Amino acid sequence: MRRFRSVLLFSLLASVGLGGAVFAQSTEEIEVIQETITQKRKDLERLGTQIDALENQVDVLNRKARSLKTDTDILANRIAKTQLTVEKTQLESEAVFDEIRVVDGEMVQLEAEREKQRAAIRTSLREIQRADERNQLAVLFTQKSFSEFYENLRAFEEINTRLKSAVEETKTLQAALQSARGQKENKLEDLRVLEEELEAQKRRLAEEESAKGVLLARTRASEAEFQELVRALEEEQAFIQSQVAALQRDMESRLRDDDEEGLGASNLSWPISRSIARLTATFNDPTYPFRRLWEHSGVDLAAPHGTPVYAPAPGYVAWTRTGKLYGNYVMIVHADGIATLYAHLSAFTVVPDQFISRGEQVGRVGSTGFSTGPHLHFEVRKDGIPTNPLNYLITE
Repeated sequence: MRRFRSVLLFSLLASVGLGGAVFAQSTEEIEVIQETITQKRKDLERLGTQIDALENQVDVLNRKARSLKTDTDILANRIAKTQLTVEKTQLESEAVFDEIRVVDGEMVQLEAEREKQRAAIRTSLREIQRADERNQLAVLFTQKSFSEFYENLRAFEEINTRLKSAVEETKTLQAALQSARGQKENKLEDLRVLEEELEAQKRRLAEEESAKGVLLARTRASEAEFQELVRALEEEQAFIQSQVAALQRDMESRLRDDDEEGLGASNLSWPISRSIARLTATFNDPTYPFRRLWEHSGVDLAAPHGTPVYAPAPGYVAWTRTGKLYGNYVMIVHADGIATLYAHLSAFTVVPDQFISRGEQVGRVGSTGFSTGPHLHFEVRKDGIPTNPLNYLITE
């Protein structure tokens, strides 16, 4: 008899329905967006193939002898590759944005369908409550025949099954909606990462274009001047390497006594305020545009022209020099076999043979020497050999 109370719900549930298309117009719009996404994914594959081809060309050029033409060709290929990478990242961002639009549409549909099922259940419960208030015997004796009674019982069992199905579908829709929300959050994070990558690639493209311009300007597009430049750069590197070790042997005891903070030269402060500096090239950076001419033996910290540069530890100013590679640069010898170099300065604020304390100004950021824009090239050398500065700079 309790099951019979719900016989009145049969027509209600039948009219509500348990599935089918919702918001047909929105569904069609979603399908159009999905077709657009499919086309963009095909375009992304095409761009990836082109980028791989350019990378292979660079590999071939890297195996050739060093010459102005080879090096400018490498830079041209790297520029083309980065341009395609920018285009690919923009397209990837658009595809992810479209995917977010699809998820939004699906969420609207799921929410609408879930609300329909919940409304059906609420109505069903109200009808059950009303039926429960009726006299069960009265319900039984108002039937015209027992056959009609049993027919209504069978109808009720079907209604009950449909009601249970509606409840289960509501749970399924709830889970699907939660999944869609999580998927959207993940795609939003992907979009944020892609936007950051895009900005980094645009900066790299500008640096590579500047690098090609600098190389051509410094050599006047002459192979002879290119080879002369290479020779001068090699001599400059050799001079630094030979001088640092000798100076450190002479100054070691004096440098240890001068470390008032007791941090040692293995704990270096940042030479530029971390709120200002932006790391643009790492130690032995594989993306460094002039890597064919020399390995990137330090880190590059981009900062506005004239930004103060500070000593990261107590030390002895070995020299202030001007060279073709480093432009205006300072070498400071510290304790523990450590030396630091500051290149491309616009101005010096120290002099040779000067002892300097941690945090004392060394110079100002510039773009002298072989440089594509204002930044500090900062090196750390251990016993004269370049090493990764990030292993020595204090992280906090």
